[in-house]
Amino acid sequence: MLAMTVSGLTVFYAFRFAMYMAFGPTHETFQTFVGSVPTTLALIVALVIVTFTMTDLSAVESTHQLRMRATRDSLTGLLNRGEFKARATARLASSGARHAIVFADLDHFKAINDTHGHAAGDAALATFASACQQTLTGDEIVGRMGGEEFALLLPTSEPEEARARVERVSEAYARLAKAASIPSTTVSYGIAIVAETDDLAQALRRADAAMYRAKRAGRDQAVVDGTH
Repeated sequence: MLAMTVSGLTVFYAFRFAMYMAFGPTHETFQTFVGSVPTTLALIVALVIVTFTMTDLSAVESTHQLRMRATRDSLTGLLNRGEFKARATARLASSGARHAIVFADLDHFKAINDTHGHAAGDAALATFASACQQTLTGDEIVGRMGGEEFALLLPTSEPEEARARVERVSEAYARLAKAASIPSTTVSYGIAIVAETDDLAQALRRADAAMYRAKRAGRDQAVVDGTH
């Protein structure tokens, strides 16, 4: 609408210029079609259209910002816990293929906060999120579950493929942290292949339990749940 208004004004003033050259500003024809009164009316109409268009754009932008705040984690830009669960549930319900759920937890994260401060901890979290975004494709869903915990939904039923994907995330995380001189740590992962009888909550619990087994086994590794 805004573009049409600008185009309309352009055409109007081109026509006005042509009438000016053909008849002069005092001619009755000029005054009737493009004189001060028609020009004023045209400008008023254009102003009204522009005002309503800008108001509408502002409302759309406000709605978008509200949705972003409602669905995104403010620190990392990833999906928040609620939105991750909603999207992952919808994906599992609509897809006939099996998926892998991954629970990721940054190792010794408290030590980063205690040693370097909470700003460094926030930077580590944001860097891990960037590693996920750079490494994973549009088929994966990733969100921050809270604290230093993250969850991923991967479109694969092969444990080793899921393991390879999260290893690439860890490699990207280390590389990005080193490049930015940000304190980083290793990451422990728990992987669970979503069974046909699983719902998301069950798969997340199995992935979470596998992640804790990775912690107990020495951290910095991915453990696959044995019940898939």
